[in-house]
Amino acid sequence: MINALRGRIVEWGDGFVVVLTACGIEYYMEASTNSIQKLRTLSEKSDEVRVLAHMIHREDAMLLYAFSDEKERTCFLELMSVNGIGAKQALKILSSVTVEEFVRALNNQDVRKLSKIPGVGQKTGQKLILQLRNVLVLDEDIESSSPSTASLKSSEYDDIIESIVGLGYERKSAREKVMKYVKEHEMELFGLKHQEKEDRILMAVMRGY
Repeated sequence: MINALRGRIVEWGDGFVVVLTACGIEYYMEASTNSIQKLRTLSEKSDEVRVLAHMIHREDAMLLYAFSDEKERTCFLELMSVNGIGAKQALKILSSVTVEEFVRALNNQDVRKLSKIPGVGQKTGQKLILQLRNVLVLDEDIESSSPSTASLKSSEYDDIIESIVGLGYERKSAREKVMKYVKEHEMELFGLKHQEKEDRILMAVMRGY
């Protein structure tokens, strides 16, 4: 599975970017309008950019999708988990609104805003709220007044959050539990290897922390 590509953005257009890697291979990647704009801006500042990716392998094609950041890739994957929404529809949604706007609309159960997104409509908007509300969360929604906790990169604990979600917790609840534990046990976790941190956090949550 391709997680990300490093290289130069050598071409872009309506719904795609082309990434030239150091080994000379050019990758055509479909992307949202928002990601294309961000990647173009990054490419103007640096000769090399890191482009997050997701590959879909079908019988008739191998498709590669590009994302400027992890939150959009996560949103893309969650959107595709909704019955009736495929990759093209997910990209259309992410081209019409930012991830932050989309998640706030879910949290506020704003069917009207969601239904204004091209190709969504009222029924699909209701379905999105039903399936994704409290699944997709913003870092700012996490209850925290600690600067150290607020500055934590959620991607550092993505694996453990996914494991907790697998135990039946909602994603928002899982993220809050992880951040709360890290905040309250910061000194104990300091110096531990990443795997040791994950094991300790998971055990704490399983014990009903």
